[in-house]
Amino acid sequence: MSSQAIFVKHKASELKQEYDPVIQESLNIYNSGGTIGNNSNKKKKIEIFLKKVVANFTFNNHLEMSKLYFEVFQCLKIFHTTSSNNKDSLITNLCYQYIQQITTPQLISQDLIQQVLKFIINDLYYNNNQYFSTLALETLCYIKKIPEYTFEALKYIDHNIESESNSSIDLIKKKTCIEAIPNLLIDKFSNKEQQQKKKIIDKYIKLLWDLFTNSDSSSIRASCLKSLQYLYVNFEPWNSNLQLSFDESKKIIKTLGNLNEWDKSCIINLLTLSVVPKTHEESYAIIDMILPQLQASNTSTVLQTIKFILYLSNYVEALSYSITNRISNSIIALLHKPNELKFLVLRNVILLLLSREHNNSSSTENKPRENFLNIDISYFFVEFDDPIYIKDTKLELLYLMADEKNISIILDELKEYAIDIDTQMSRKAIRAIGNLAVKLDSGNGKKEAIAVLLDLLDFCSVEYIVQEIISVFKNIFRKYPNEGTKSIISKLVTNYIDVMEESESKSAMIWILTEYSNHLPQYLTLFDEYFVKIFLQQTFEVQCSILTSAVKFFVRDSNKQSEEVCVKVLKMATEQNGNPDIRDKSFMYWRLLSGLSTNQIPVEIVKEIIDGKLPLITLNNKLDPLILEELELNIGSAASIYLKPVQQVFRQNKTRYLPQSPALLPNKTDLVIIHDEKRPSLLAALGTGGINSSSRTGSLRSMDSGIPSIRDRSGSRVGSDFSFETEFDDDPLNNFSRNNSFSGTGGGSTSPKKNISDYDKPVENVNQIKRKNSLVKKPSMLARKLTLKKKF
Repeated sequence: MSSQAIFVKHKASELKQEYDPVIQESLNIYNSGGTIGNNSNKKKKIEIFLKKVVANFTFNNHLEMSKLYFEVFQCLKIFHTTSSNNKDSLITNLCYQYIQQITTPQLISQDLIQQVLKFIINDLYYNNNQYFSTLALETLCYIKKIPEYTFEALKYIDHNIESESNSSIDLIKKKTCIEAIPNLLIDKFSNKEQQQKKKIIDKYIKLLWDLFTNSDSSSIRASCLKSLQYLYVNFEPWNSNLQLSFDESKKIIKTLGNLNEWDKSCIINLLTLSVVPKTHEESYAIIDMILPQLQASNTSTVLQTIKFILYLSNYVEALSYSITNRISNSIIALLHKPNELKFLVLRNVILLLLSREHNNSSSTENKPRENFLNIDISYFFVEFDDPIYIKDTKLELLYLMADEKNISIILDELKEYAIDIDTQMSRKAIRAIGNLAVKLDSGNGKKEAIAVLLDLLDFCSVEYIVQEIISVFKNIFRKYPNEGTKSIISKLVTNYIDVMEESESKSAMIWILTEYSNHLPQYLTLFDEYFVKIFLQQTFEVQCSILTSAVKFFVRDSNKQSEEVCVKVLKMATEQNGNPDIRDKSFMYWRLLSGLSTNQIPVEIVKEIIDGKLPLITLNNKLDPLILEELELNIGSAASIYLKPVQQVFRQNKTRYLPQSPALLPNKTDLVIIHDEKRPSLLAALGTGGINSSSRTGSLRSMDSGIPSIRDRSGSRVGSDFSFETEFDDDPLNNFSRNNSFSGTGGGSTSPKKNISDYDKPVENVNQIKRKNSLVKKPSMLARKLTLKKKF
């Protein structure tokens, strides 16, 4: 059944009437000692029934679905026994999800709650399938304000945590219990029980610290850290991040190779803000230790590592170029991931470009800009099969990375996109060319962008392309008024004034006609013929433009023709137009002109009000430094995609700040990126106030271990040290990844282990495509490839 049929709001009576006969038949078979086959129609119908019930939670239909509690519990009893020894656990999973959402004393009778509790406890203690016992514990921890459930969960957790058994199954249970502690304690106590709550929290914090200190299992220690971090952040009197010493952080980083990808990503995320370097030497040492994680196969692990290195870079005075090069190489590898992951990576690259520009201000070369990242722009060229959200993001990156050195290459690419068969992409590319002209106000960048737009006008006569170019030229002329030469204005107005159909392009054409009327002898005739005559049929935006331009023409040159046009527009706007905003604006203009005719208002004041000079436009692509700092500490999250403060995306999340430390740089732009060949001169330039001798040797030792650059698409192979980690130690918990723990397989299943990285595969050869063969397939090339039998 399709998701459209499942995600429909239902009434409990409708579902009960439709599926109750199937449930009763299955219950009779179960009571008589029979079994229901995995492929039977009864089982498939009950799966659909449970999917519909759980899907109704998305419609906030909890109260109505609570009436089906008994039926769902019957399904759990019937199929839980038959599914506990095979791979199919969908029904059990859905039933437990329902119980977690609905079980409250206000909705469910006490007798039924006790029956469900007895069933869950039986699953918790006596079920040999690790998946079901884990699911039962999660259900106990999730249900709130029922003391019996909380008591049983605490009892089970205490029993397993205090167990000294080192078998793989017992370690898995212990890990599950540790990670269940925070969820069990939150929102489980009333205001009268705060003292009891504090005692319980203190008890478990002490217990977790003891486990972290004494446990030999890396996975157990990782779970302790995750639970401690949650308790410290969300409970008083701490309400802050977990603080780890330099020695503790080194021990944790050394054990990262023993963890699965899920735990590794969580621990690296936890280390950010929890580790506060006191000296530059500590920062350099931690950076050196965490660098190998950039080669991990999992996208989340790599992004969290980049975030951690960026965080630590606020506590150093200089970074080796090889370190930034390795970060760039890891990002290039991530660009070969599936589109969803690629989008996340690209959005975070935008964040890095915004926050790490002009970092190498101490460079001895006269460079216009050197970013923290060193990635060739060809990696951000649009490919023909990219989805639209990837294309949009790549256009933003091309805009941010554009400078006088690469503007010609970028404009050539954008010109190809502008004639693409995709209308939306074509419009965005033309708009990007105009934005680049506004951005590059020095050098030849703006002239090249204007030349490309004029070439597009000569080459292509498609209406939407022409209209978009006219709209773009308005912004260019607002930035560079002198670029509106007589030849360009005559070409735009004379040849394309009759093509304008869209509101934005019409308003742009009216603005150009008004501002550069001195280049057009018959400007009033053109204005009257193409705009004034159809004033009443235009949209609100176009009517505002016509009205303003008509008054401007009259104020500039008060002759008979301009007066007729102005009076004609004012009469239509006040007498025949039904829009109150247009009428009010027209009466305001008429009042000003009346004061001008009676000499009540000086001419200079009227001209200043109606036809005053506006400031030149600028494109603001900067974010507040505090917002950028916060976003850097949330790389890889949804906040980094939206480029908005975290509290605007997740209202319950707290704002992150850089912890204070003697090693903290006052300004991140003070960070110097040291090239290997310039290292001696730059280190000497730092002087006694820069990096001390001990930090140079111990902290910059990673500079000599830089890997060969893969910043271009020349086809060169990646350095030998740029490999992906796939090996784990013999810790038994690494055989139980998060995906495997909820896969529904039995304890004795022989199915292969599933890790997070199974979908998120690493790229083996990063630079196999040469830039000479353009990644962007032109429409003409695609047509030839589809129609010709020869090899193209």
